[in-house]
Amino acid sequence: MSLQDVLEQVEAYQAEAREALASLPSSSGLLQSLLERGKKLGVEVPEAHQLQQQMEQAQWLDEVKQALAPSSHRGSLVIMQGLLVIGAKITSSPAVDKARAELQELLTIAE
Repeated sequence: MSLQDVLEQVEAYQAEAREALASLPSSSGLLQSLLERGKKLGVEVPEAHQLQQQMEQAQWLDEVKQALAPSSHRGSLVIMQGLLVIGAKITSSPAVDKARAELQELLTIAE
């Protein structure tokens, strides 16, 4: 494989990564797939850090949705407190901030 081929692959990957980042919220599966493909390229691209942050946000938001889903198995206080602690460590976004506020409100009401 020539250097030109590698460069074209990296540029195509970067364009796809930027598109996924621009169309947030992306699914954690898509972000994970992009991260894995990026690692196989063997080249560090600037978008990789953003993809990692977005994947962490998407996974956390999925966990929050599951914990708050209307069902007979609603999340326990311990689970919600744990999610709030983890949520404080991930990069902020409007969706993350909203979920954190909702968790905090529910915990305040429960206490």
